[in-house]
Amino acid sequence: MKALQKLMGNIHYAWAICIGCAFICALSSPIINATATLYLQSVTKELGVSRSAFTLSTTIVALCGMVISPLWGKIYSNRARMRIVLTLTVLGFGLSYLSYSFAHSIFQFYLSAVVLGIFWAGACFMPVSMMITAWFTKRRGLAMSITLAGIGLGGSILAPLVNQFILNYGWRAAYQYTGFIIILIACPVVFFVLRPTPESMGLKAYGEDSTVEEKKVKKASFSSEGDLEISPGESKRQPFFWLFMLGFFLMGLVCSAPMRQINPYISDLYGPTFASSVIALSSLFGVAGKILLGMLHDSIGTLKASAIAFLAFAIAFTAAILGQSCGQSMFYVYIVFYCFAAGVGTVSAPLLISATFGTKNFNIMRGITQSPLQAGMSLGGLIVAGIFDITGAYTLGWGACVVISLAAIVCFYAAHKMSRKVYASMESASR
Repeated sequence: MKALQKLMGNIHYAWAICIGCAFICALSSPIINATATLYLQSVTKELGVSRSAFTLSTTIVALCGMVISPLWGKIYSNRARMRIVLTLTVLGFGLSYLSYSFAHSIFQFYLSAVVLGIFWAGACFMPVSMMITAWFTKRRGLAMSITLAGIGLGGSILAPLVNQFILNYGWRAAYQYTGFIIILIACPVVFFVLRPTPESMGLKAYGEDSTVEEKKVKKASFSSEGDLEISPGESKRQPFFWLFMLGFFLMGLVCSAPMRQINPYISDLYGPTFASSVIALSSLFGVAGKILLGMLHDSIGTLKASAIAFLAFAIAFTAAILGQSCGQSMFYVYIVFYCFAAGVGTVSAPLLISATFGTKNFNIMRGITQSPLQAGMSLGGLIVAGIFDITGAYTLGWGACVVISLAAIVCFYAAHKMSRKVYASMESASR
């Protein structure tokens, strides 16, 4: 640790935390999303099951993560043991992923998915967003976006690597090799590089040394972000809490729908080759989109940046609808706006929490809010697919996503404003 600090020189150690968290994102989230379908043909053929039966394992992972997330928030609220717990969690994540290789029936596959979902909920987005929030007072949006850009980078490396493992050694060996890669890289990074708070190293958060006048201005303004502290118990008794939860559920819906359904939609219109090119370009430019969104959060504030991201979602869905009648060019418009908007579920989500509820109880609130977000992620694609099954077209589904995007803006703005009023009344009562 001291050697790493010496190597960094005058660079704040918060940036080492940022890069370390990016490694964790790169080695966890793509495993659940980007590489899951690579095993589909091999596993279904050997186990003799349908593709939908195999795909259900990914749904099980998401559902288990949704249920267990509040518990992980409470566990990580004890920051003194966070590093040890996270190390063991990452170890459990790698081992549970590796356990897929021993399945000889789809039910054994599902059992591994349950265990993987439990560890996944505590291994990626939650602890990463907690550490970035603790270590950064300024440039928090940029740091969050750099960290989460690791997902795209990890997917671009792991996807072809896993594919080669499957082709050359078989799907069982691919699960084992990938599991060992996660353990051998992620566990040392967590244990030796990451620390839960700057105080644990005798440091201050990056940007904490603000001038006295800046602090006075921030304290005087109820509309500033992260300056209020409302306990989770008190929050649950307030209407803004449930409005905020609704906003997170809507966020999950609009993030999930294009991930699950845009490929078959474009394939139906212009063929699988063009559809795959749209997906590839979206992934390629998604990293830059996340970083741009993070910078926007730092420059104009969390509420405004999040609103712009949701508006970009609405424009992207509108472009997708117009793609039916206006040609393939509309999908390039879709790519531009989607690449920026897609970061709202990862970059904006934790920043909205700290802006509305403060940072003191961020760990617990991150766990609580993860459940409605995961619920929305589980249902978004299914709802759009269901609308297609009923109507024979995706038009109403994408139109619903436009409305949901705009409704999410209203929820977050209203919740933020109401939380300020509650805090103001609490401040007045305490005087």
